[in-house]
Amino acid sequence: METEAAPATKFRNVYSEHRIEVSNVDIPQALLGAQFSVDRAGFIVELILPGVDDIGRPEGNPRLELTGSHSDGDPAKNSYSVGRILMRIPAAAGLELPVREPGNDQEAFKPMFGVVEKAAPVARSVFNEWTRVIRWKSLNAWVARPHDETSGWQGSLHDANTSERLLGTGSETITARWTQISPDAWTAAKQSMQDDRVSPVWFDLVLDGQWHRDRGDLRRAVIDTAVGCEVFFKNRVLDSLPAAKAGLKAHLERASVSVFRERLFPEIVPFKEQSKWEGIKDTLGELFAARNDLMHNGGRRELLAASCQRFCDAARTLLTMT
Repeated sequence: METEAAPATKFRNVYSEHRIEVSNVDIPQALLGAQFSVDRAGFIVELILPGVDDIGRPEGNPRLELTGSHSDGDPAKNSYSVGRILMRIPAAAGLELPVREPGNDQEAFKPMFGVVEKAAPVARSVFNEWTRVIRWKSLNAWVARPHDETSGWQGSLHDANTSERLLGTGSETITARWTQISPDAWTAAKQSMQDDRVSPVWFDLVLDGQWHRDRGDLRRAVIDTAVGCEVFFKNRVLDSLPAAKAGLKAHLERASVSVFRERLFPEIVPFKEQSKWEGIKDTLGELFAARNDLMHNGGRRELLAASCQRFCDAARTLLTMT
């Protein structure tokens, strides 16, 4: 009885590719094809924006459309709408894979699903980290926020030498709203991630507050913005103390935010920023009064969208102070 011959195999270096579909994100020409890599959880993760070759590609490929051109004819000022962002993760070692034959395209590569599935959580984690850092570096609360528009995440396995797509996985529905990404914000985010510097929590909270305000959730806007400012006050004051003052630091950590806002923080504001502080300190006082009303009285006072925007603006100014 003849035994069926084993399918031919080929040793390949591979990478998993994870595509995040996005909407409403514009990039200038300077960022076409921009990419960088970071080391996370033992994986080298590459984040890649679409390039010139992706302009006008059909559905199923990274989409890139010219959305704005300038009358002066300077292509460097053009803007492009990005439809997808790629995350690539090279496998740590090569794989012995079946040679493609008619009828076995997906079946033969099913064992390799694990490669993509193992890398997918790392790709998502790095992507989420990047969006937080981009918000921080651009001071834009609306980068990659949940919105009515729906997009999806897909994963696939590719030959590292030829980029041949060997295997495709299912998609995951997410929602995201974007805005324009500037070269400066891209470069700053790239450097921060490669230096393993995450966005400070006070930036996350204050930008969350702006997002809630824009969506009409004024109570969450006040709470998040106030907590972000409180963390900033305490961090800046405690960091200004000499290391030898550990006992004093421990004592101050238990002090109320009013002590930091009214007495301690004003003492460390540089002379060049005194006018900036004078311009926002009363508004920040109103912010904490509104926060206290919500936290201690259940929100008896009416919150106005205009007042919440003043709170958000003052908090953003505060966070730019050294």
